[in-house]
Amino acid sequence: MVNITVVSLLLGALALFASLILFFSPSGVTGQQAPPVSMSTATTRVIWGTGTISNGDILLELNAAGMGLIHLADLEIEASSYPFLHLNIEGSVSDPTVTLAWNRSGTGQQSYSSPVGNHARKSLWVATNELRDWSGNIASLSVIIVGQAGEVIRVSDFSLFPTSPSRQLRALY
Repeated sequence: MVNITVVSLLLGALALFASLILFFSPSGVTGQQAPPVSMSTATTRVIWGTGTISNGDILLELNAAGMGLIHLADLEIEASSYPFLHLNIEGSVSDPTVTLAWNRSGTGQQSYSSPVGNHARKSLWVATNELRDWSGNIASLSVIIVGQAGEVIRVSDFSLFPTSPSRQLRALY
């Protein structure tokens, strides 16, 4: 009796996993996948606040207004090729508010942004195809962190990824 129940639960979980992948796969992704775009000391820079590099991580000290802005890179990527963004921050005393900001090619200086809320979790996966105005060619991408003035926050990952079933499930959570 117990074995049948366990097998039934496992089969149900497998069916749920398969249906999530089938029905919620990102649209517009075909052919060869694009390589991930990750932060590096060569491409990433701190605009607001003070940033230092420690073991490949960025230690971001928020400015006097309690704000920090990290610019990932000047990208020129197709938005539909990167349906997932991963952000990993830690070490904050407060629960900082995180906002993503980007520019699209061909729109002049117009910027777009999407708040992703208070960052209570260390690791945050965002389904970018659900962000309003995340379309076309993305020219630049930044993350804005608002917390307490002088607070030091460790950013260990700020990356864009192509589609995969595991990333899709992480973004659902």
